Amino acid sequence: MANICTTNVTISGEPDAIKKLYDILSDVSSLDIETYNTLFTNTENEEIDWGSKWQQISAIDYWEDSDILYIEGESAWNPAIGLWKQISKEYQTSIELTYTEQG
Repeated sequence: MANICTTNVTISGEPDAIKKLYDILSDVSSLDIETYNTLFTNTENEEIDWGSKWQQISAIDYWEDSDILYIEGESAWNPAIGLWKQISKEYQTSIELTYTEQG
């Protein structure tokens, strides 16, 4: 069993980008290596180090027309830093990630 890494993510950007990201993420409770690419237009030609095998989403806070999205969740062993970097690049957003590793 993996050590759990608790993550708190704040994503800020243009309201349209934040809304699009919210619409995608609010439909899933977990992302993994096989589904990370559903967030992006093209990852086929890139070797991306996602940082973790999976990222669970336990809570999302978003207000209509907001330029900020808050996400709480857990990942395996390490924070999914590569995932959040790729989201920042794809959606033209800024991301602040804090995490706690329990092991």
